[in-house]
Amino acid sequence: MRTGERRTGGKSLGMAALALACLFSLPVFGFDADRAMMAELLRMEVASRVVSEAGKIDGSDEVASAAASYRGKVVASVRERLTALLGDSAQTRFAAFVDEAGGNPGRYGDLRATVAREDIQDDIAAAGKFLGDVQTWARLKAKGEVPPLATWLSREAKPGGEGAGKRAVAKKKKSNALRDAEAEAGTFVEADDDGASSLRSFGEMRSARRKKAMEEAQAGMSQVAEQRRVADEEANSKKIAAAQAEAAAQQAHAQRLAAAEQEAVVQDQNSWKSRMKSVVSSAIGSAGGAFLGSIGSRVGEEAARAVFEDGPRRR
Repeated sequence: MRTGERRTGGKSLGMAALALACLFSLPVFGFDADRAMMAELLRMEVASRVVSEAGKIDGSDEVASAAASYRGKVVASVRERLTALLGDSAQTRFAAFVDEAGGNPGRYGDLRATVAREDIQDDIAAAGKFLGDVQTWARLKAKGEVPPLATWLSREAKPGGEGAGKRAVAKKKKSNALRDAEAEAGTFVEADDDGASSLRSFGEMRSARRKKAMEEAQAGMSQVAEQRRVADEEANSKKIAAAQAEAAAQQAHAQRLAAAEQEAVVQDQNSWKSRMKSVVSSAIGSAGGAFLGSIGSRVGEEAARAVFEDGPRRR
């Protein structure tokens, strides 16, 4: 019995330790909630800084739209990871963490430094590449004609598979209007001669003519509708093909420009990667959420709402 009691007590202690570790965000089976949330916070800070710096490079709506799209993709990935890690409590826990990190920068300084050094290097590199590409594009635009910024940013993307984006167009069938409209001959049934056969035959002939006329009209309408459908699909196919050809031409133009300006492209990207590393490093000792803007005392709530836009407000 004592052995059994010891085993039961060991299980209870183990479950208690696991619960406490989850409660205080200590590493459990290799998972550290504080570190994970710090990484997501820094990713958001970097993405927000990308929007700010892109606007300084070029104030056009085109750049603003591209930067907003970049930040939106980062925020979406942050939301997915936080939800996967923390479940339904993700928004509340993330908000509380941001407030805690912002209120105790000294306590979280080492964690920020570790995360910036080890966990978000790919994110910093991606941000630097984006800003470097925007820098090169803006300089080329000042010199002459350039492809749209969206095309320039996606110039290295591989085109879709053969036939991608194309809609199948039904083949136009050869038809004979007279033959298609012709009603099928009914089966002849000889009626008994009862003295009124002529009148009955006249009525049947008139009904048959009405039926045939109706069938011819329906056949004609169906044929017109089919011809219109085929014509619309052919027109849409031509529009799609023209758009694809234009997109391919713009991408080829962007690739040629990038090849001609390869040294400048690489230099701009490397320069911005270094600058973003410096920006993150200089913010290690500052309050959490430094790049999220001055949003008063409810920093954590606003940061969490920026990620979980559909989430309820905390009171």
